[in-house]
Amino acid sequence: MVEKFVPQPGEGPSPEAQKAGYYDLRFMGRTQDGKTIITKVTGDQDPGYGSTGKMLGEAGMCLAFDLPVEKEGGFWTPSSLLNGSLMDRLTTKAGLTFEVLETR
Repeated sequence: MVEKFVPQPGEGPSPEAQKAGYYDLRFMGRTQDGKTIITKVTGDQDPGYGSTGKMLGEAGMCLAFDLPVEKEGGFWTPSSLLNGSLMDRLTTKAGLTFEVLETR
C-alpha cells in the first residue's frame, strides 16, 4: 500500500529543485518545571535530499574530529557528549538555523 505513495527511483526532485528547496519548522515542548518552549528550525535546501546529506556529513565529521578524548566510556547522548560541537557545525557548515521563539 505504501509503495503507491513512495517515489520510484528517478522520480525525486531535480538537482535544481533540491538546491532551491528549504524548510521552516516549529517544535513545541515542555520543560521539567512545566514551561512551554517553542523553537524554530530552518534549512537552506530540500530536507529530503540536500539538507539531510549535509547534516549526516557534519555529524560524521563531528564524531571523527570533535569527540572529547577525556570522556570515559558508556552511553552518551549526542548533546551531552558533543557539548555543542554538532550544533556549531550544523549552523556554520550545513545551512541550518535554530531559534527559541517563545518560552512561557
